[in-house]
Amino acid sequence: VTFHHADAASAPLAELAGGPLDGAFSRFGVMFFLDPVAAFANVAAALRPGGRVSLVVWQGVETNPWMLVPTLAAVGPLGSPWVPPGPDDPGPFSLADADRVRSVLGSAGFADVDLASYSSEDAARLLQIGPMRGAWDEADEDARSTAVAAVREAVQPYRDGNVYWLPGAVWVVTATR
Repeated sequence: VTFHHADAASAPLAELAGGPLDGAFSRFGVMFFLDPVAAFANVAAALRPGGRVSLVVWQGVETNPWMLVPTLAAVGPLGSPWVPPGPDDPGPFSLADADRVRSVLGSAGFADVDLASYSSEDAARLLQIGPMRGAWDEADEDARSTAVAAVREAVQPYRDGNVYWLPGAVWVVTATR
């Protein structure tokens, strides 16, 4: 096994691997491509004919309360509105729309694009890593304390003993070059 630290959008992937690849896999990474068509075209170019790409990407934020509930609870206390990114903006939900995924992968040279919907339960996330991170970083301790209290209250309906179970939904995407 050989590891290379490289930009999947521009690196000579087949060259780095010593020849065409049989497959490529990403779990929650490709949603951050600045130009997803170009990046996936680069991945496709590295695959042998018939090679496959497999991805796990989040479905829409509305189907992922693990992110939405704490985010909305923190908006008031942190004094910062949350505006969801546009569908073409890089971010965790940039490949949430099935039609967009099919379009991006098709434009990049993939065929037989298939999306299978899976739901999972995920524990509450820390405010420091979600969409309110910037507001968290700029907030004073009082606002942070109020935000934490608001999030704790908002996730109470999802509590089961000592565990918080918030639903989440992902796409598992496969396609062939």
